[in-house]
Amino acid sequence: MGRYRTHVTPLPLALLVLATGPAAPAPTEAVEVPVDVRSPWTDLAVRTEVETLRSARLAWSDRRGVREAVARFYAARDWTPAWLLAGRPTRAALGVAAVLAGAEARGLDPEDYGAPALADALAGLATSVALLDDGRAAALDVGLTVAALRYAGDVRRGRVDPALLGHELPPDAAPPD
Repeated sequence: MGRYRTHVTPLPLALLVLATGPAAPAPTEAVEVPVDVRSPWTDLAVRTEVETLRSARLAWSDRRGVREAVARFYAARDWTPAWLLAGRPTRAALGVAAVLAGAEARGLDPEDYGAPALADALAGLATSVALLDDGRAAALDVGLTVAALRYAGDVRRGRVDPALLGHELPPDAAPPD
């Protein structure tokens, strides 16, 4: 069972879609760390994680091109983490985890996006003194991005491929940029 089998995880449009959902409980307070503590090892770990995702066998259908969207997103960021700073979750990360945890309000299963595991990992980091190693931090960061894109796509276009039901509708739109 691969890391992305049940593992799903700031994208402007995706965050807009996520923010339009029902009000979620306020996330645990995150520890904000200055950006200048960026580690080149973490950037390398993010790049490695994205490349692993691009070549991994997935348990979920990637009919919206989430893998390539994730690769473009991190490449544009020069492979820096999007949700973690110095191994700590940002407020945005905790907010997205809360939205994913509330997926049932939109008729979706939070488990499909790895919401419980992501929320637990982020909450533990927000309150913990210990920092993650670069590889685990990268896996969590990329996982949250994947979950956010998958959720945003499912909210936007649904989970069922209309062609499987005999309907010929326009092809799915690309994932949010």
